[in-house]
Amino acid sequence: MTCHIRLSWRTRMNTPSNITSASATEAKHARPHLETHTRGQNHSAVAGAAYRLGIKLYDERAGVWHDFRKRALGEEIVLALTVAPQGAPSWATDPAQLWNRVELAEKRKDAQLARDYRIPIPFGLSDQHASAMAEEMARYISRELHTPVSIGLHRDADRDALGVVKPNEKQGFHAHLYFPTRRLSDLKGGDGEDDGGEGGSGFGAKLSMLSNKRTSIIFVEALNAKWAALANQYTSSEGLPADYDHRSYKRLGLGIQPQPTVGRHVSAMERKGIVTRKGDNLREALVMAKVFEKAHQSAIEAQRMQAKADVIREAGMTARTQTQRKSKKPGETRGLRMTPMHRGGNSRPTISRPTFASLPFQRSIVSMVVASTPAPTNFEERRNFDRALALISIIERAIATCNSLLRLMEKYLREIELAKASRQEAAFQVDQSRRLREGAKLKAKKWVAEHPWQIKLATVPGLGGARDTHQGLIAAIQFHDRHVQELKQTVGVHQASVVEMGRTVAELNAKRTAALGELRHAATNLKKHPVVFEKFLAALQPDERILVKQQLEKFTMQHQPSGSLSPVDAPTSSPSESSDSSTWTDTSSSAEENVLKPSPFSPRGQSR
Repeated sequence: MTCHIRLSWRTRMNTPSNITSASATEAKHARPHLETHTRGQNHSAVAGAAYRLGIKLYDERAGVWHDFRKRALGEEIVLALTVAPQGAPSWATDPAQLWNRVELAEKRKDAQLARDYRIPIPFGLSDQHASAMAEEMARYISRELHTPVSIGLHRDADRDALGVVKPNEKQGFHAHLYFPTRRLSDLKGGDGEDDGGEGGSGFGAKLSMLSNKRTSIIFVEALNAKWAALANQYTSSEGLPADYDHRSYKRLGLGIQPQPTVGRHVSAMERKGIVTRKGDNLREALVMAKVFEKAHQSAIEAQRMQAKADVIREAGMTARTQTQRKSKKPGETRGLRMTPMHRGGNSRPTISRPTFASLPFQRSIVSMVVASTPAPTNFEERRNFDRALALISIIERAIATCNSLLRLMEKYLREIELAKASRQEAAFQVDQSRRLREGAKLKAKKWVAEHPWQIKLATVPGLGGARDTHQGLIAAIQFHDRHVQELKQTVGVHQASVVEMGRTVAELNAKRTAALGELRHAATNLKKHPVVFEKFLAALQPDERILVKQQLEKFTMQHQPSGSLSPVDAPTSSPSESSDSSTWTDTSSSAEENVLKPSPFSPRGQSR
């Protein structure tokens, strides 16, 4: 049996299109809350039901009307519904009769009247799905406890507890599931009429398992688990992340501090612009939460960059492979293959020209030089021409290696600057948290100095107010101290990231130094062949031509008068030059050493 009251349905739905980040929940969502209403706290079951259902009810015991048809706090009633277990009498679904009978069943002045199980509805559900979820949860409670449940599905207020306007995607629903503290009395013969129960109210024994915190844990845990299951069921049906969990942050192993609550009256004052102490505490907690979240994101980003640098270092650079020389085979030179030379006879070696597929670039400098250089006329010229082309191939690969390494170095240098900026930001936040911690210490010290007798009386049983206040001040100090320590760890992570990426840049620079040394040696030897060298310079891009000339000038300045090869790399301060010294080692064959001699053929007026 059910009694439906549906008020003010709105056409706008919180559909997934309104959600800016569906993954924002990730365990960061509100949890259900069970609250007990007692007569000793001036609660009225009739008033509680009227408020949650948004209706007008008459309290027969107190002789007063409770009218909540207009909501003062701006919360809109989406669904008002009362459900009862199977076979319940008709009055069990009539709010007016039901909640007056609840008042009639209780005689004590401090009696527990009703319980309010407030559940958050996941963001993104439509009005219909939110109503269905709340009703299914209510029927579960009614069936398990054999008692009626009144459902009040409320749309969240458009402002938060501090009066700040919420974005649309954060304006969802919450449901009040309001039920008595007694089960319905046993029914007679299944005709739907009760046996009178406690004082003729129709209610039977108390639900004692919920009256004690120790015994209520099991059932409350089952309630919360049911809520999480329904939340995941309804979110998944609308394509939303089904990641709701009823367990607390502590049980989930998350270092998230729940926000402090302010209460209904404080919230109303804050929305009117009246500043309160609880409101200040909440504002401070929100600021620190944002600081911690930003620091945590910075730490994650720093760890990601560090992991990336580790992967690159362990895997090795592909550019390194390009700089390594291939082992020579008899009758074969770099970039140009020759058939073995026959001794005797008039046979000449057949030169196999390098193809575009065999070179690292589509624009092959070797092929351009071959196409623009006069053809050799004899075997000696042909052999020296082949050696010159091999040197050009070495230079081409060295240029590609240098450019690749330079791009990697520039990328890491940018990441280093970002890590340094994040480190400075975290250090600034450490200073802010330290100032807040010092302020909390001064506040606690001042309170202790102004309340010496309350400190002494705090140990007396029944006088724990002063002790609670002092412990609250100490907790504030500990709260700020935790943030200081967490932010200091973040600073350390950023510093370690800067150091690690600096090592990576140094390794890349050392590899580029070796490639530049190889380029200098090959270009110096190629300069011995004026015709080929001029064609080679003409085939280069402007920036490549500048690089080759700079390395030749550097070799000339540092080359020893005896003409022997010596260490040619000197430390510099720019990534465009080498920063580590290295020595080029000649690993070529004896035949390749002939390129140090002048070419036997002279320039021709025409080119092929």
